Amino acid sequence: MNADGHQEALRHGRYSQAWGLYHVTKCLLPAAQFVPEQRTDVAQAFLHGRTHGWLLLHAFVVMPDHWHALLSIQTEKSLAQLVHALCRHASFASRKQGHPLPWQSGFHDHKVRAGESVVDIVRYIENNPVRKQLVATPAEWTWSSAAPQFHDQLDRNILGHERWSK
Repeated sequence: MNADGHQEALRHGRYSQAWGLYHVTKCLLPAAQFVPEQRTDVAQAFLHGRTHGWLLLHAFVVMPDHWHALLSIQTEKSLAQLVHALCRHASFASRKQGHPLPWQSGFHDHKVRAGESVVDIVRYIENNPVRKQLVATPAEWTWSSAAPQFHDQLDRNILGHERWSK
């Protein structure tokens, strides 16, 4: 935090809320792209954060040059600290393979408020590879919560919605 109490990685005037629900986007530097192993490292970082009780993971996608996640903070860490920890975990694994991750500074966040459709946010996140014409269906993208291997590792039931697509 800076002197006036704002967390520098959040938009001016925004505070992260402990146990809040957030849609987060983190990008690589312009012209940088994840190799497939790095996408896997990022997906594993989300699962690591979930396993260690830092977050509830509702949806994610790792695209060629950025990632999106819908998550609930489950720790006293700020959103900035949580995003930093996720990126640090992915970067450590990637550096061990000889491929450092060139993260852009900062990130984009949206605090999901009562009345907003989390189903629409999940669909936006999971349909990203389809919109970019990388795959025909969300489930085909290996690095997404829509992929079958991640279905039992998500925390959607806590959101209380019954409209999740199969």
